[in-house]
Amino acid sequence: ARSPQSDVDLQNEVVRLCTVLTEATETFSAADISHLMDALVELGTREPQFRTFMAGKGRETLNAISSRASQEEVASKFTGRQASQLIWAFSKMGIRNENLVEVLGQRLMTEDVLNQLNAHDISMTVWGLAKVRCKNIALLDSLAESVASGEAVEAFGAQSLVNVAWGFAKL
Repeated sequence: ARSPQSDVDLQNEVVRLCTVLTEATETFSAADISHLMDALVELGTREPQFRTFMAGKGRETLNAISSRASQEEVASKFTGRQASQLIWAFSKMGIRNENLVEVLGQRLMTEDVLNQLNAHDISMTVWGLAKVRCKNIALLDSLAESVASGEAVEAFGAQSLVNVAWGFAKL
């Protein structure tokens, strides 16, 4: 078990990390944001206190990241997988940001991007939307059409199908 002092030291380091990230977000590329959110989710999974901190005092940092991700010059560079992962990651951190979902949804509904999505990407997107109860009807319709296509259904594993079914049921 960590000592109370090490908990305080750790919290101070997290505050410093958030400050640095917030100040640097305007320099982040789509790939940077994708990797960063993967890392933050991993930290939140390993350390529940970190996830709690990010949903509270660290929310400013997540807001800065989502704001950057929503900018056209960045959003237009996300791959389908990255956009899906961002929707999932923000929901995993307990953050509902309808503007980000709208921007990423537009990106995901672009025909060439939508055609890149695999079963896992679709299930992560639907799960993420359901987790924060963010209904983007146009995106959900596009994803449902992808799921219903003959080839896509065959590619879905049991877990992906369960995630999609749960997500649509929750929404």
